[in-house]
Amino acid sequence: MKVEYKLKEKPASLYQQNNGTLENSILPHLELAIDITSIEPEEFRVNVMSGQGGEVMSKRLKKPITLTLSLGFTDDIFDDLKPDTYHIYFSDKDGDILSQLKVQVKKDKSLHFNDRFVRNL
Repeated sequence: MKVEYKLKEKPASLYQQNNGTLENSILPHLELAIDITSIEPEEFRVNVMSGQGGEVMSKRLKKPITLTLSLGFTDDIFDDLKPDTYHIYFSDKDGDILSQLKVQVKKDKSLHFNDRFVRNL
């Protein structure tokens, strides 16, 4: 798994726009690139769900792939404005889940993969 910080411009919020303040900030944005290199023959689809239940991505598995997850601006993650947990499900053609992975950013600003510490952010 590759962890990348990119500096991106965060657009002004609606509150700022309504009050005439149009300051855009350059903030660190967290992205994860997860290489899926070994795919079982029965694994047909990968689904990524946020901890809040929303589907982030759904792809058919054809060969080893790299899933790029844009987790959002780090300040938003740490302030609970963005989901801090993502589940990656591998399913068969019938939609039955065969395996799953969990990616989580904890309150202490650490990254965990399947409940194992990976690194501090």
